[in-house]
Amino acid sequence: MTVGEPEDLVVSTPPPFGALFTGAPAPGEYGSGGCLSNETNCTGTTTAEFDSNWQSYFVYDDTSMTITANDSCRTVSCRPDSACVFTLGDNGITEISFDFAISGPCHSEEFGTDWMAFWMFSDPWKGSAEVDFLEACSGPIPGGLNSNFDGRGDQVGIYEQSDPDWHGTITATFSGSGSDVFAQVTNSVNNETASSTLSRDSGYYFVLDTSPTNADGCTFTISNLSMKGSVGESGKGCAGLVQN
Repeated sequence: MTVGEPEDLVVSTPPPFGALFTGAPAPGEYGSGGCLSNETNCTGTTTAEFDSNWQSYFVYDDTSMTITANDSCRTVSCRPDSACVFTLGDNGITEISFDFAISGPCHSEEFGTDWMAFWMFSDPWKGSAEVDFLEACSGPIPGGLNSNFDGRGDQVGIYEQSDPDWHGTITATFSGSGSDVFAQVTNSVNNETASSTLSRDSGYYFVLDTSPTNADGCTFTISNLSMKGSVGESGKGCAGLVQN
């Protein structure tokens, strides 16, 4: 051992970001209202109950996480009783980026497009404090994949239902503070920019959910999630996601 070297040098490795996600214990909690309010798919043909057994439909590894849709409303989130809650803008996170892949059965000609979203908001919910990085059905392309802000601001369509592969990269930036946070979301598919002003800068967390579907093999994967900026003490559980 080199003189001056500590005897026990422990290197802390952050857990996979999927480990920060858990399921809502009851309908309507921790973002599950998204899939409940969209409990029919885009064609309006499927309804089902909320599925709280999230370990059966959510998996993750070192770099990605995947939710599998079925005949129920399904959701996972970095809920606010976890450590991964953060501030946006000048006093917090200034950029969020990730890759996504949505399988063909989620938007097939036979079964139509299933509602699903990867988004974030802060409690108590209000539409002016919501960022829908990806949302199927809702936005400029009905039955397609879009970026929006609960229908506010400038929305962007990313994929049509008929496009065979839904995959790409999302980059979101945030500036300002308090009740005036300017958010922009770009995608690698068409490089168009969705934008809106958020009325709150603190208490944000991620949600991933799907509505019921009749299709088999509908999966929604988020990978290589990273953030820039500062999470502060309240969001220290997200620290492994920050890459400045």
